[in-house]
Amino acid sequence: MALLPSGSAPKEVELVVIETTTFSLVIKGRPYHERYEGLRQYRKLDFHDVMQFDVHGKSVEKVLVYDIEQQALVSYDKHRPIFFENSVYQVIVHPKGDQELRFYMIILGYERRLVG
Repeated sequence: MALLPSGSAPKEVELVVIETTTFSLVIKGRPYHERYEGLRQYRKLDFHDVMQFDVHGKSVEKVLVYDIEQQALVSYDKHRPIFFENSVYQVIVHPKGDQELRFYMIILGYERRLVG
């Protein structure tokens, strides 16, 4: 398998991975906004904004967030924004063990998009 050129990223990457005792959650998407030609152009921008990202819970074991400088999932510290308005994200939830997971949607029109 060939490596991507330096500064390049696949169209979609794992942006967030959250491991708990009962499930794994992965959020996939592009780590830059569509208006940029790609990750290389986004990395060149001088950023003063820092993304705020918090995960709280009794059963949380690990939280990893995509860092555009390292182009890898790392423990969250201070990162440039990787989530943008009007972007498409994929949320994947894998149960651990035999527990059944249930989802409730409160946003009208999205309930049909859940795939189980």
